[in-house]
Amino acid sequence: TGVQTCALPILLASAILACAVSIAYFGSLARTTYTATATVRLDASEINVVDVEEIFDRARLDAFLLNTERYVIESARIIEKVVEVLALTDEQEFDRLSKYQSPTKKLRALIFGEEVRHLSAEEQRHATEDAVRAALDIKLLRDTYILEVKAKTGNRELSAKLANALVDAYIVQQREEKTNK
Repeated sequence: TGVQTCALPILLASAILACAVSIAYFGSLARTTYTATATVRLDASEINVVDVEEIFDRARLDAFLLNTERYVIESARIIEKVVEVLALTDEQEFDRLSKYQSPTKKLRALIFGEEVRHLSAEEQRHATEDAVRAALDIKLLRDTYILEVKAKTGNRELSAKLANALVDAYIVQQREEKTNK
Protein backbone atom coordinates (compact mmCIF):
# COMPACT_ATOMS: atom_id res chain seq x y z
CA THR A 1 0.00 0.00 0.00
CA GLY A 2 2.99 2.31 0.50
CA VAL A 3 3.76 2.14 -3.23
CA GLN A 4 0.12 2.83 -4.15
CA THR A 5 -0.03 5.89 -1.87
CA CYS A 6 3.13 7.30 -3.45
CA ALA A 7 1.91 6.68 -7.02
CA LEU A 8 -1.42 8.45 -6.55
CA PRO A 9 0.01 12.01 -6.21
CA ILE A 10 2.31 11.42 -9.18
CA LEU A 11 -0.57 10.11 -11.27
CA LEU A 12 -2.78 13.03 -10.20
CA ALA A 13 -0.02 15.59 -10.97
CA SER A 14 0.55 13.97 -14.38
CA ALA A 15 -3.17 14.16 -15.20
CA ILE A 16 -3.34 17.83 -14.17
CA LEU A 17 -0.26 18.65 -16.25
CA ALA A 18 -1.70 16.83 -19.28
CA CYS A 19 -4.96 18.79 -18.93
CA ALA A 20 -3.12 22.09 -18.63
CA VAL A 21 -0.99 21.37 -21.70
CA SER A 22 -4.07 20.30 -23.69
CA ILE A 23 -5.99 23.43 -22.71
CA ALA A 24 -3.06 25.68 -23.60
CA TYR A 25 -2.51 23.94 -26.95
CA PHE A 26 -6.13 23.76 -28.05
CA GLY A 27 -6.84 27.21 -26.66
CA SER A 28 -4.22 28.62 -29.00
CA LEU A 29 -5.86 26.84 -31.93
CA ALA A 30 -9.49 27.59 -31.13
CA ARG A 31 -9.83 31.32 -31.55
CA THR A 32 -12.28 33.55 -33.33
CA THR A 33 -11.12 34.61 -36.76
CA TYR A 34 -12.39 37.27 -39.10
CA THR A 35 -12.01 37.25 -42.86
CA ALA A 36 -12.03 40.40 -44.97
CA THR A 37 -12.08 40.41 -48.75
CA ALA A 38 -10.78 42.97 -51.22
CA THR A 39 -10.73 42.63 -54.98
CA VAL A 40 -8.73 44.20 -57.75
CA ARG A 41 -9.48 44.14 -61.46
CA LEU A 42 -6.45 43.40 -63.56
CA ASP A 43 -5.78 45.49 -66.65
CA ALA A 44 -6.55 43.49 -69.78
CA SER A 45 -4.66 45.28 -72.53
CA GLU A 46 -6.42 45.64 -75.85
CA ILE A 47 -5.19 43.40 -78.64
CA ASN A 48 -6.58 43.70 -82.15
CA VAL A 49 -7.82 40.27 -83.18
CA VAL A 50 -7.47 39.59 -86.89
CA ASP A 51 -8.18 35.84 -87.14
CA VAL A 52 -9.35 32.85 -85.10
CA GLU A 53 -5.83 31.68 -84.20
CA GLU A 54 -5.15 35.00 -82.48
CA ILE A 55 -8.19 34.43 -80.23
CA PHE A 56 -6.72 31.15 -78.96
CA ASP A 57 -3.26 32.71 -78.58
CA ARG A 58 -4.79 35.59 -76.59
CA ALA A 59 -6.64 33.18 -74.27
CA ARG A 60 -3.46 31.21 -73.56
CA LEU A 61 -1.45 34.40 -73.04
CA ASP A 62 -4.14 35.80 -70.70
CA ALA A 63 -4.02 32.69 -68.51
CA PHE A 64 -0.25 33.08 -68.05
CA LEU A 65 -0.45 36.82 -67.40
CA LEU A 66 -3.29 36.51 -64.91
CA ASN A 67 -1.55 33.75 -62.99
CA THR A 68 1.64 35.81 -62.93
CA GLU A 69 -0.21 38.77 -61.39
CA ARG A 70 -1.55 36.46 -58.67
CA TYR A 71 2.05 35.76 -57.66
CA VAL A 72 3.09 39.41 -58.00
CA ILE A 73 0.45 40.56 -55.49
CA GLU A 74 1.89 38.23 -52.84
CA SER A 75 5.52 38.90 -53.71
CA ALA A 76 8.11 39.84 -51.11
CA ARG A 77 8.17 43.44 -52.33
CA ILE A 78 4.42 43.92 -51.87
CA ILE A 79 4.30 42.08 -48.51
CA GLU A 80 7.24 44.14 -47.22
CA LYS A 81 5.40 47.37 -48.09
CA VAL A 82 2.24 46.18 -46.33
CA VAL A 83 4.18 45.18 -43.20
CA GLU A 84 5.88 48.58 -43.18
CA VAL A 85 2.76 50.69 -43.87
CA LEU A 86 0.63 48.91 -41.26
CA ALA A 87 3.55 48.56 -38.77
CA LEU A 88 2.74 44.85 -38.45
CA THR A 89 5.99 43.95 -36.70
CA ASP A 90 4.50 45.68 -33.64
CA GLU A 91 1.14 43.94 -34.07
CA GLN A 92 0.50 41.26 -31.44
CA GLU A 93 -1.56 39.22 -33.92
CA PHE A 94 1.44 38.56 -36.12
CA ASP A 95 3.82 37.98 -33.23
CA ARG A 96 1.44 35.23 -32.15
CA LEU A 97 1.18 33.80 -35.69
CA SER A 98 4.94 33.85 -36.14
CA LYS A 99 6.31 30.32 -36.36
CA TYR A 100 9.28 31.46 -34.31
CA GLN A 101 7.18 32.76 -31.43
CA SER A 102 4.29 30.25 -31.49
CA PRO A 103 2.55 29.44 -28.19
CA THR A 104 3.44 25.78 -28.70
CA LYS A 105 7.16 26.57 -28.89
CA LYS A 106 6.95 28.84 -25.86
CA LEU A 107 5.12 26.16 -23.87
CA ARG A 108 7.63 23.52 -24.96
CA ALA A 109 10.48 25.78 -23.87
CA LEU A 110 8.78 26.24 -20.51
CA ILE A 111 8.20 22.51 -19.99
CA PHE A 112 11.62 21.31 -21.14
CA GLY A 113 13.57 24.24 -19.74
CA GLU A 114 14.69 25.42 -23.16
CA GLU A 115 15.58 29.04 -23.69
CA VAL A 116 13.00 31.11 -25.55
CA ARG A 117 14.96 32.64 -28.37
CA HIS A 118 14.34 36.34 -28.94
CA LEU A 119 14.40 37.43 -32.53
CA SER A 120 16.53 40.19 -34.00
CA ALA A 121 14.66 43.04 -35.72
CA GLU A 122 15.35 41.51 -39.15
CA GLU A 123 14.23 38.04 -38.02
CA GLN A 124 11.08 39.55 -36.53
CA ARG A 125 10.33 41.36 -39.80
CA HIS A 126 10.80 38.15 -41.81
CA ALA A 127 8.68 36.20 -39.33
CA THR A 128 5.98 38.86 -39.58
CA GLU A 129 6.09 38.70 -43.38
CA ASP A 130 5.71 34.91 -43.22
CA ALA A 131 2.78 35.27 -40.81
CA VAL A 132 1.15 37.84 -43.12
CA ARG A 133 1.51 35.44 -46.07
CA ALA A 134 -0.08 32.70 -43.97
CA ALA A 135 -3.03 35.00 -43.19
CA LEU A 136 -3.69 35.64 -46.89
CA ASP A 137 -5.65 33.69 -49.48
CA ILE A 138 -5.32 35.11 -52.98
CA LYS A 139 -7.09 33.65 -55.96
CA LEU A 140 -8.12 34.57 -59.44
CA LEU A 141 -11.87 34.49 -59.89
CA ARG A 142 -12.72 32.07 -62.66
CA ASP A 143 -13.28 33.53 -66.13
CA THR A 144 -12.60 37.09 -64.94
CA TYR A 145 -9.76 39.58 -64.66
CA ILE A 146 -10.39 39.90 -60.92
CA LEU A 147 -8.05 38.90 -58.11
CA GLU A 148 -9.72 38.23 -54.79
CA VAL A 149 -7.65 38.89 -51.68
CA LYS A 150 -8.85 37.42 -48.39
CA ALA A 151 -7.13 38.24 -45.11
CA LYS A 152 -7.91 36.13 -42.05
CA THR A 153 -6.88 37.27 -38.56
CA GLY A 154 -8.26 37.35 -35.05
CA ASN A 155 -9.19 41.03 -35.42
CA ARG A 156 -11.94 42.26 -37.76
CA GLU A 157 -10.35 45.68 -38.37
CA LEU A 158 -6.90 44.20 -38.92
CA SER A 159 -8.27 41.74 -41.50
CA ALA A 160 -9.88 44.59 -43.43
CA LYS A 161 -6.77 46.79 -43.21
CA LEU A 162 -4.56 43.91 -44.35
CA ALA A 163 -6.69 43.00 -47.39
CA ASN A 164 -7.06 46.65 -48.44
CA ALA A 165 -3.39 47.49 -47.86
CA LEU A 166 -2.27 44.55 -49.99
CA VAL A 167 -4.48 45.64 -52.89
CA ASP A 168 -3.36 49.27 -52.47
CA ALA A 169 0.33 48.29 -52.44
CA TYR A 170 -0.22 46.18 -55.57
CA ILE A 171 -1.92 49.08 -57.38
CA VAL A 172 0.86 51.51 -56.39
CA GLN A 173 3.50 49.06 -57.59
CA GLN A 174 1.68 48.58 -60.90
CA ARG A 175 1.43 52.36 -61.42
CA GLU A 176 5.13 52.79 -60.63
CA GLU A 177 6.05 50.11 -63.17
CA LYS A 178 3.92 51.72 -65.88
CA THR A 179 5.29 55.22 -65.27
CA ASN A 180 8.90 53.92 -65.30
CA LYS A 181 8.49 52.33 -68.72
